[in-house]
Amino acid sequence: MKKAVLFLVLLVIALTSVSGFAGEMIISKPQQNSAGDVLVILKNQSKAKITSETFSNISEISVINSFARSVGAKVKEAYPALSEAGNEYFLLIHSDTLSETELLEAIKKRPDVAGASLNYPVHSFNDELIPDDPRFDSLWGMTAINAPKSWMTSIGDSNIYSAVIDTGVDYEHEDIRDNFETSSYSKNFINDDPSAYKDENGHGTH
Repeated sequence: MKKAVLFLVLLVIALTSVSGFAGEMIISKPQQNSAGDVLVILKNQSKAKITSETFSNISEISVINSFARSVGAKVKEAYPALSEAGNEYFLLIHSDTLSETELLEAIKKRPDVAGASLNYPVHSFNDELIPDDPRFDSLWGMTAINAPKSWMTSIGDSNIYSAVIDTGVDYEHEDIRDNFETSSYSKNFINDDPSAYKDENGHGTH
């Protein structure tokens, strides 16, 4: 699990250089980043091999602490496995005086920085946003319109209405009744009762 978390840090930095998202990885909106935190890849200018043991005492690693102080920050966390694999210093630094955007701008001006990114949460496309409806797998339409993927970005707004033209609607259905608007928005244009929403032939939206 630890390796997976560290790998995500690398993905965050890599993905900030491209627009949109890659595969099933989605970066959250900017307002959701951790305040004052920036992920950094600091160049290993000595070219000496970095190992996990290098990070046995972060406070004694002068190169990364000097870097953090120079941009008005401190080392919040280091990632030994990534650092060893890439032979660069993978860090999370934090400033109590600069906003994350100000800190990022200061870091990007440094020639000893290989990459930097705001610390956005990253979520994999998994079952967390799949409804607990036991018959969800039978709703082929949800997959056809890529609904589960869109839910990674937004799960909707109660102030937004969707218009459906059909021969009727089963507004008492458990998946519809709590979201069906029976005010002036809904109309029956066929018979004399404008509030007769059900399909008389037992079909319609259900």
